Amino acid sequence: MTEKPTHTREQIEAAFNAADDAFWDDRTIIFGSESEKKRKLFEHVKRLSKAWDRSGLCMYRGCTEPSIRRSHTIHRAGSLERIAEDQHVLTPLLDSRGQMKMERIGVNLASTFPGFCVEHEQLFSEFETAGSISSVRHVALQAYRTLCREIARKHLLIRGLEPLLDQYRKAREDHYATAIQNRLPGAKVKSLSVKGDSMEKWLVAELKGAKAGLAELRGELHDQLFDYISGQSQEPSLQALSIPFEVPVSLSGLGVLTYRRKDEKQTRRALCLIGILPHEGSTVAFIGAARRHADIVDAYSSGMVDGFNGLSAMESWMTNGSDHWFIRPSSWTAIPDHRQEKVLALLMSEDDNIGTMLDFSILDETRRAIIAVINEHIDEAPDRAEVLAMVSRESAKMT
Repeated sequence: MTEKPTHTREQIEAAFNAADDAFWDDRTIIFGSESEKKRKLFEHVKRLSKAWDRSGLCMYRGCTEPSIRRSHTIHRAGSLERIAEDQHVLTPLLDSRGQMKMERIGVNLASTFPGFCVEHEQLFSEFETAGSISSVRHVALQAYRTLCREIARKHLLIRGLEPLLDQYRKAREDHYATAIQNRLPGAKVKSLSVKGDSMEKWLVAELKGAKAGLAELRGELHDQLFDYISGQSQEPSLQALSIPFEVPVSLSGLGVLTYRRKDEKQTRRALCLIGILPHEGSTVAFIGAARRHADIVDAYSSGMVDGFNGLSAMESWMTNGSDHWFIRPSSWTAIPDHRQEKVLALLMSEDDNIGTMLDFSILDETRRAIIAVINEHIDEAPDRAEVLAMVSRESAKMT
């Protein structure tokens, strides 16, 4: 018989402490070489990409049919093709180093997700066939599929984080087991608990936040939108305005509006659906939230009508709101490098309040078009000096 290896308490403690010291000195040690880390990351991203491109269950409540593989959140033959050049647009995406970059994508693939079955995909033909959004129901339908995409994205994030957390814990356990066995052949690690691992804490927090976010997305806002489009309730809290200028951007996503009511110390948080949909000669911009936030949504939307406020709001949506937007390639390249860098930096920042306006311009073409119209009619202004001062402030944003 082979004798079972015996090790003293001091040997076991020394072996564990050596493994522990190696881990805390460099926690990336558990993923192996740099090429191994990159391979694992690539495999993880590839699995998520395949899942996103795979048919799932139709997202219309109660439907049991499979979705088509690629539902467009933003109408391909409408707003996306309006801003495309050679059937391509630019969109912000994280690169392999975790940096935000503008990437070129074809309109056939832009803004797609596994959303609705063939039957429920036809819901959106109400306004897609006409080529314009011209009623509350049209806005509600667009807002609904915007929300459904965010739900699908959050669900995919959870599906990605759960195995990633498991893999991290397993790799950490393997490190300790291997390091201890190298010093003490035959020793086995039955269980392992590590406290204070910031990577594990981050993954746990991200997973917890994603699950809380998914619950919020599936909550009152979804209920109110679905009940309205299915003919069961009153109009949701949605506001849309048509801006008489065609912006070179399409956007469909979420933003957070923080606010405080009079005589209240508590700051409130409204999860908002936002959209920018250019059409021929004009742009529809919409914002909506659960009905309990209707007063702030109404006030925010009303403010967008004045001066450059609508344009400024859309630029805030692009940087402080959703990263799910697409821009005409030539419009992006026309923006000076230092302002491009500001846009990409804001997309990586923690500020997610769409009530925060930018001190620089993104949509230069539209801003110049508005300035030109104002200059043509400056003599009609009741306060010429005030208007000229406003034009000067907006012009300065393009430097």
